[in-house]
Amino acid sequence: MYRQGLFPLLLLLSTLYPVKPDCRPAEEGQQTTLTCTVNTAALACSSSSTTTLEWRVNKPASVIECFSNVCGGGYSLRYGFSATINNSGSTLTITNVSRTVPFNMETRWVCWPCTDSSRQITACDKLEVYAKPENPRCTVRENTAIPGDIESVTVSCSTPKVYPKAKCSFEWRSN
Repeated sequence: MYRQGLFPLLLLLSTLYPVKPDCRPAEEGQQTTLTCTVNTAALACSSSSTTTLEWRVNKPASVIECFSNVCGGGYSLRYGFSATINNSGSTLTITNVSRTVPFNMETRWVCWPCTDSSRQITACDKLEVYAKPENPRCTVRENTAIPGDIESVTVSCSTPKVYPKAKCSFEWRSN
């Protein structure tokens, strides 16, 4: 009795307060995977007898398409996207995460069961892409009014690659 009464309540809450799909941040130039959870065995795609699923972003063309157990097309060959599909959904692998090529991947990723936009499932609300600093160079300048009497220290650092904008923090130390 308790379980039977709990399910409709959970269903109502998930309708009223939809959960935003989350995904882990991905390092630029590295590989990441996204998952679209859907019971593909229960899909009844009207256009064919095979299960179809499409991965999309905010582009007119699909990133990759899956028909039964084979995935390909779209950006898969040229840009290294691959996908698998099974009864519990699909997994998309991006071999080279980028903010530029072939498009800015820092966006919402969705899958379309039966290639139908009305059945859209958000796999990742916004993929956060980051780049670690490479070869940072820092210089320290001691500011003195009287030789040997340091009034302040200026620290400047630069790096050719970091995203999103770097944040710096400093500590105060005496002597």
